[in-house]
Amino acid sequence: MAMEPQVHKYERTRELNDRQWLEKLWDLYSQKLCILNLQAERKKERDLLEVMAWLLKSMARDDHRMDLLMMQARHYSDIGDLNRAEETVEQLLASITPDTGRDLIRQAYEWRALIAREKTQTRRALQYYQEAEKHADSDLDRAGIWLDKGLTMVYGNQLQPAEKLLRQAIAVYERFNSADILGDAYNNLGICLINQEKVPEALAAYSQAIRYYDRSGYKLGSAIVSGNISEIYWYHGDYDRALRSAYDCQRLGTEAQDQISVGLSYEMLGRLHMDLGSFERGAEFLKESIRAVEQVDDRAVLALNNSYLAQCYSRMGDSGKAREHFEASLAINRELDDPELTARLDLAGIHIGRLSRPGGPVLRMIEEYTAKYRQHLRKNDVCKLLYEKAVLLSETGRQDEAEKAYAELLAGIPPTIHKSFILSVQILGHLIFKRLGNSDRASEHRHRAQYLRDEIREHISDPDLRSCFMGKKEVGLIDERE
Repeated sequence: MAMEPQVHKYERTRELNDRQWLEKLWDLYSQKLCILNLQAERKKERDLLEVMAWLLKSMARDDHRMDLLMMQARHYSDIGDLNRAEETVEQLLASITPDTGRDLIRQAYEWRALIAREKTQTRRALQYYQEAEKHADSDLDRAGIWLDKGLTMVYGNQLQPAEKLLRQAIAVYERFNSADILGDAYNNLGICLINQEKVPEALAAYSQAIRYYDRSGYKLGSAIVSGNISEIYWYHGDYDRALRSAYDCQRLGTEAQDQISVGLSYEMLGRLHMDLGSFERGAEFLKESIRAVEQVDDRAVLALNNSYLAQCYSRMGDSGKAREHFEASLAINRELDDPELTARLDLAGIHIGRLSRPGGPVLRMIEEYTAKYRQHLRKNDVCKLLYEKAVLLSETGRQDEAEKAYAELLAGIPPTIHKSFILSVQILGHLIFKRLGNSDRASEHRHRAQYLRDEIREHISDPDLRSCFMGKKEVGLIDERE
């Protein structure tokens, strides 16, 4: 008899503690989820999200529901499932009420902006970041917005304002010693700097990013930076380091179970092999990239990778497959209606066209492209257009016009153009002046080309790749007797 009151008292206390326990459990699961996300443990992250969704049914709290939607959006974004991420963020925005706290509203708009940016909807993303800034109440809140807004501005070619904004964000994070965020901050700064052709500064920023990512154990971040660094080594003709960084990207992306970074690594490997004349291996890597990205249906990346594969097949002389994959790119772009992607595919179309069509139509394509994008052309794009133009003019016997285009090309080569491209430029100069009968200028460009060729060859350890590079038709031209 004496035990009954204690039993009833215990049950009443347990009922009260259950509610408190659910809150404690939610907090612990939220912290664990952040750790799993940093470690890129995608399956464990997905399983824990399902547990938290079940737990939420017993809590009936709107703020926790919004927290869960943000965590789900982050998960879908990290695995590259942008459509699911967008659907989740739309649910998040629809959950906002007059009683929703400013902090949750800010985060909701930040997530909507991030997904818009990843889907290459740059203008919409910047509008959402403006909404987020209206609800930022601290320096750290504002720094988080500047970090992502700055990268979005880079994609919109607003480079100097972007650099200023990113450096402001870094200053805030360094003041608060936010090591877990500084990896992202320096990675974004590196992207901004390389787009401004500040190569040494970009490498330094990427090195800082990897240092902070390694400290936090964020494999996905390290994978993405490795891909960015691979591109820089490629600029300098250091193929061994470029390939090594691309394989690092593949390894880290695989460990992180992130199909986007795995696809990026295969894309880099494919383009590197294509550049060295290893077209069959390049095509295989690019097909692997397409397969990886298809798993998460990133449409913009699929369009670009199909265009790279089309360029590879066009260099192999397979115009049928080149046309098939380029048409796939164009079909995706019609669906997305993205101006930036359209410009990149138009430029790829000129290169493919030069390898498979008569000179006249492609020259008209170059003129139309230049007129259409004159206000937005980057130096690298201008160089590529002038190169294609000079090649076509020379091949069709219009050597005086070719010389003029070539002089303009030489005057505008930026430091972020690939060394292999500069080699092609010197070989083209050799051919143009040889056809003009100017043996001194032809010999001068020939010697420069030989020097660049030997420099590049020294940085290709793989004997098969070295053989492919030396076997490229244009490379062989510089050893022909005058």
